[in-house]
Amino acid sequence: MTTLTPPAENEDDSRTLIDVLLAEQRDLTAVERFAGWHDSRNGHSRSNGHYKNLIPLTAPKRGEQFAFEVDLDKCSGCKACVTACHSLNGLDESETWRGVGLLVSQPSTLNSQPFQQHITTACHHCADPGCMNGCPVLAYDKDSVTGIVRHLDDQCIGCQYCVMKCPYEVPKYSDRLGIVRKCDMCANRLAVGEAPACVQACPSEAIKITVVDTGIVRAKFRSVNGKTEKNIQHSTLNIQ
Repeated sequence: MTTLTPPAENEDDSRTLIDVLLAEQRDLTAVERFAGWHDSRNGHSRSNGHYKNLIPLTAPKRGEQFAFEVDLDKCSGCKACVTACHSLNGLDESETWRGVGLLVSQPSTLNSQPFQQHITTACHHCADPGCMNGCPVLAYDKDSVTGIVRHLDDQCIGCQYCVMKCPYEVPKYSDRLGIVRKCDMCANRLAVGEAPACVQACPSEAIKITVVDTGIVRAKFRSVNGKTEKNIQHSTLNIQ
Protein backbone atom coordinates (compact mmCIF):
# COMPACT_ATOMS: atom_id res chain seq x y z
CA MET A 1 0.00 0.00 0.00
CA THR A 2 1.37 3.41 -0.93
CA THR A 3 2.00 5.87 1.88
CA LEU A 4 1.93 9.47 0.77
CA THR A 5 4.01 11.99 2.68
CA PRO A 6 3.31 15.71 2.55
CA PRO A 7 5.88 17.79 0.69
CA ALA A 8 8.54 19.56 2.71
CA GLU A 9 8.43 23.33 3.01
CA ASN A 10 10.98 23.80 0.24
CA GLU A 11 9.31 21.26 -2.08
CA ASP A 12 6.87 22.00 -4.87
CA ASP A 13 3.44 21.55 -3.28
CA SER A 14 1.66 21.79 -6.63
CA ARG A 15 2.04 18.06 -7.31
CA THR A 16 -1.19 16.11 -7.45
CA LEU A 17 -1.83 12.60 -6.24
CA ILE A 18 -1.46 11.38 -9.84
CA ASP A 19 1.97 13.01 -10.07
CA VAL A 20 3.10 11.24 -6.91
CA LEU A 21 1.81 7.84 -8.06
CA LEU A 22 3.35 8.18 -11.52
CA ALA A 23 6.70 9.13 -10.01
CA GLU A 24 6.55 6.11 -7.72
CA GLN A 25 5.59 3.81 -10.57
CA ARG A 26 8.56 4.94 -12.63
CA ASP A 27 10.85 4.36 -9.68
CA LEU A 28 9.54 0.82 -9.07
CA THR A 29 9.49 -0.36 -12.69
CA ALA A 30 12.42 -2.60 -13.62
CA VAL A 31 12.34 -1.37 -17.21
CA GLU A 32 12.58 2.26 -16.10
CA ARG A 33 15.49 1.50 -13.76
CA PHE A 34 17.28 -0.33 -16.56
CA ALA A 35 16.66 2.51 -19.02
CA GLY A 36 18.03 5.04 -16.53
CA TRP A 37 21.08 2.90 -15.88
CA HIS A 38 21.64 2.45 -19.61
CA ASP A 39 21.33 6.16 -20.44
CA SER A 40 23.66 7.15 -17.61
CA ARG A 41 26.45 5.07 -19.13
CA ASN A 42 26.10 6.36 -22.69
CA GLY A 43 25.77 3.06 -24.50
CA HIS A 44 26.15 -0.64 -24.06
CA SER A 45 29.54 -1.63 -25.41
CA ARG A 46 31.47 -4.41 -23.72
CA SER A 47 34.00 -1.87 -22.48
CA ASN A 48 31.72 -0.79 -19.64
CA GLY A 49 31.82 -4.32 -18.25
CA HIS A 50 28.07 -4.80 -17.95
CA TYR A 51 27.57 -7.14 -20.90
CA LYS A 52 30.70 -9.21 -20.39
CA ASN A 53 28.72 -11.75 -18.38
CA LEU A 54 25.87 -11.85 -20.92
CA ILE A 55 27.73 -12.80 -24.10
CA PRO A 56 30.80 -14.95 -24.80
CA LEU A 57 34.03 -13.04 -25.23
CA THR A 58 35.49 -15.59 -27.65
CA ALA A 59 34.15 -17.65 -30.55
CA PRO A 60 33.12 -21.27 -29.90
CA LYS A 61 35.80 -23.92 -30.23
CA ARG A 62 35.54 -26.96 -32.46
CA GLY A 63 32.52 -29.02 -31.39
CA GLU A 64 30.86 -26.07 -29.62
CA GLN A 65 28.24 -23.51 -30.57
CA PHE A 66 26.37 -20.49 -29.25
CA ALA A 67 23.03 -21.00 -27.49
CA PHE A 68 20.51 -18.99 -25.51
CA GLU A 69 20.67 -19.50 -21.76
CA VAL A 70 17.57 -18.42 -19.85
CA ASP A 71 17.18 -18.05 -16.09
CA LEU A 72 13.43 -18.49 -15.74
CA ASP A 73 13.50 -17.41 -12.09
CA LYS A 74 14.58 -13.95 -13.29
CA CYS A 75 11.97 -13.64 -16.06
CA SER A 76 9.19 -11.30 -14.94
CA GLY A 77 7.15 -11.59 -18.13
CA CYS A 78 7.62 -7.90 -18.99
CA LYS A 79 8.17 -8.76 -22.72
CA ALA A 80 10.91 -6.18 -23.14
CA CYS A 81 12.81 -8.88 -25.07
CA VAL A 82 9.86 -9.33 -27.44
CA THR A 83 9.60 -5.59 -28.07
CA ALA A 84 13.34 -5.18 -28.65
CA CYS A 85 13.47 -8.09 -31.10
CA HIS A 86 10.43 -6.80 -32.95
CA SER A 87 11.83 -3.27 -33.21
CA LEU A 88 15.40 -4.16 -34.21
CA ASN A 89 14.37 -6.65 -36.90
CA GLY A 90 11.50 -4.56 -38.30
CA LEU A 91 8.97 -7.35 -37.94
CA ASP A 92 5.37 -7.19 -39.09
CA GLU A 93 2.75 -6.27 -36.53
CA SER A 94 1.68 -9.88 -35.93
CA GLU A 95 5.17 -11.37 -36.37
CA THR A 96 7.30 -12.39 -33.39
CA TRP A 97 10.66 -14.16 -33.21
CA ARG A 98 10.77 -14.32 -29.41
CA GLY A 99 7.75 -15.07 -27.27
CA VAL A 100 6.85 -14.92 -23.57
CA GLY A 101 4.31 -17.34 -22.15
CA LEU A 102 2.87 -18.14 -18.74
CA LEU A 103 2.60 -21.61 -17.24
CA VAL A 104 0.04 -22.04 -14.46
CA SER A 105 0.10 -25.14 -12.26
CA GLN A 106 -2.88 -26.27 -10.23
CA PRO A 107 -2.49 -28.23 -6.96
CA SER A 108 -2.11 -31.97 -7.55
CA THR A 109 -0.80 -35.09 -5.84
CA LEU A 110 2.68 -34.25 -7.13
CA ASN A 111 2.57 -30.56 -6.35
CA SER A 112 0.56 -29.35 -3.39
CA GLN A 113 1.20 -25.67 -4.06
CA PRO A 114 -0.02 -23.88 -7.20
CA PHE A 115 2.49 -21.74 -9.04
CA GLN A 116 2.94 -19.73 -12.20
CA GLN A 117 6.07 -19.37 -14.29
CA HIS A 118 6.90 -16.93 -17.08
CA ILE A 119 8.85 -18.51 -19.95
CA THR A 120 10.68 -16.66 -22.72
CA THR A 121 11.62 -18.65 -25.81
CA ALA A 122 13.15 -18.14 -29.24
CA CYS A 123 14.90 -20.29 -31.83
CA HIS A 124 16.98 -23.07 -30.23
CA HIS A 125 19.53 -23.08 -33.08
CA CYS A 126 19.42 -26.85 -32.85
CA ALA A 127 22.45 -29.09 -33.24
CA ASP A 128 20.37 -30.98 -35.81
CA PRO A 129 17.89 -28.39 -37.16
CA GLY A 130 14.56 -29.77 -38.33
CA CYS A 131 13.86 -26.60 -40.31
CA MET A 132 17.07 -26.97 -42.32
CA ASN A 133 16.56 -30.70 -42.88
CA GLY A 134 13.03 -30.13 -44.17
CA CYS A 135 13.68 -27.22 -46.54
CA PRO A 136 13.48 -28.33 -50.20
CA VAL A 137 15.35 -25.28 -51.53
CA LEU A 138 18.20 -25.12 -48.98
CA ALA A 139 17.03 -21.79 -47.55
CA TYR A 140 18.69 -22.50 -44.20
CA ASP A 141 22.33 -22.44 -43.20
CA LYS A 142 23.98 -23.49 -39.94
CA ASP A 143 27.16 -21.49 -39.36
CA SER A 144 30.13 -23.79 -38.98
CA VAL A 145 31.73 -21.61 -36.28
CA THR A 146 28.90 -20.20 -34.18
CA GLY A 147 26.27 -22.88 -34.84
CA ILE A 148 23.66 -20.16 -35.50
CA VAL A 149 20.91 -21.34 -37.86
CA ARG A 150 20.11 -18.60 -40.35
CA HIS A 151 17.24 -18.35 -42.80
CA LEU A 152 18.23 -17.23 -46.28
CA ASP A 153 15.35 -15.00 -47.29
CA ASP A 154 16.36 -14.72 -50.94
CA GLN A 155 16.17 -18.50 -51.42
CA CYS A 156 12.86 -19.08 -49.62
CA ILE A 157 9.82 -19.97 -51.75
CA GLY A 158 7.33 -19.77 -48.89
CA CYS A 159 6.36 -23.46 -48.92
CA GLN A 160 6.35 -23.53 -45.08
CA TYR A 161 7.72 -27.08 -44.84
CA CYS A 162 10.12 -25.77 -42.20
CA VAL A 163 7.18 -24.56 -40.13
CA MET A 164 5.82 -28.11 -40.07
CA LYS A 165 9.24 -29.66 -39.36
CA CYS A 166 10.21 -27.42 -36.43
CA PRO A 167 8.99 -28.93 -33.11
CA TYR A 168 9.16 -25.52 -31.43
CA GLU A 169 7.06 -23.53 -33.93
CA VAL A 170 9.94 -21.11 -34.48
CA PRO A 171 9.82 -20.20 -38.22
CA LYS A 172 7.10 -17.63 -38.90
CA TYR A 173 5.44 -17.10 -42.28
CA SER A 174 5.05 -13.49 -43.42
CA ASP A 175 1.93 -12.87 -45.49
CA ARG A 176 3.34 -9.53 -46.60
CA LEU A 177 6.61 -10.96 -47.91
CA GLY A 178 5.41 -14.42 -48.88
CA ILE A 179 8.37 -16.09 -47.16
CA VAL A 180 9.32 -17.54 -43.79
CA ARG A 181 11.61 -15.71 -41.37
CA LYS A 182 13.15 -16.53 -37.99
CA CYS A 183 15.55 -15.47 -35.23
CA ASP A 184 19.25 -15.40 -36.18
CA MET A 185 20.47 -14.61 -32.64
CA CYS A 186 21.40 -11.12 -33.90
CA ALA A 187 24.48 -12.71 -35.47
CA ASN A 188 25.68 -9.40 -36.91
CA ARG A 189 25.69 -7.86 -33.43
CA LEU A 190 27.47 -10.83 -31.84
CA ALA A 191 30.14 -10.62 -34.55
CA VAL A 192 31.16 -7.17 -33.31
CA GLY A 193 30.82 -7.90 -29.60
CA GLU A 194 27.31 -6.52 -29.12
CA ALA A 195 24.56 -8.29 -27.21
CA PRO A 196 21.49 -9.49 -29.17
CA ALA A 197 18.43 -7.27 -28.87
CA CYS A 198 16.60 -9.55 -26.44
CA VAL A 199 19.66 -9.93 -24.21
CA GLN A 200 20.33 -6.21 -24.16
CA ALA A 201 16.72 -5.27 -23.44
CA CYS A 202 16.02 -7.64 -20.54
CA PRO A 203 16.00 -5.54 -17.34
CA SER A 204 16.45 -8.64 -15.19
CA GLU A 205 19.35 -10.15 -17.18
CA ALA A 206 17.31 -13.33 -17.60
CA ILE A 207 18.69 -14.04 -21.09
CA LYS A 208 22.32 -14.72 -21.96
CA ILE A 209 24.33 -16.15 -24.83
CA THR A 210 26.44 -19.09 -23.76
CA VAL A 211 28.62 -21.75 -25.40
CA VAL A 212 27.52 -25.39 -25.32
CA ASP A 213 29.22 -28.62 -26.31
CA THR A 214 27.22 -30.01 -29.23
CA GLY A 215 28.50 -33.51 -28.55
CA ILE A 216 26.95 -33.49 -25.08
CA VAL A 217 23.69 -32.10 -26.45
CA ARG A 218 23.53 -34.76 -29.16
CA ALA A 219 24.36 -37.57 -26.73
CA LYS A 220 21.68 -36.46 -24.31
CA PHE A 221 18.87 -36.43 -26.85
CA ARG A 222 20.05 -38.97 -29.42
CA SER A 223 21.08 -42.61 -29.22
CA VAL A 224 24.76 -43.42 -29.72
CA ASN A 225 25.53 -46.74 -31.45
CA GLY A 226 22.01 -47.91 -30.71
CA LYS A 227 22.26 -47.20 -26.99
CA THR A 228 21.09 -44.15 -25.10
CA GLU A 229 23.97 -42.35 -23.44
CA LYS A 230 22.62 -42.03 -19.89
CA ASN A 231 25.84 -41.45 -18.01
CA ILE A 232 26.73 -38.12 -19.56
CA GLN A 233 26.23 -35.33 -17.06
CA HIS A 234 24.72 -32.47 -19.04
CA SER A 235 24.96 -28.88 -17.90
CA THR A 236 21.87 -27.58 -16.10
CA LEU A 237 21.68 -24.62 -18.47
CA ASN A 238 18.14 -23.84 -19.60
CA ILE A 239 18.75 -23.57 -23.32
CA GLN A 240 15.92 -21.89 -25.24
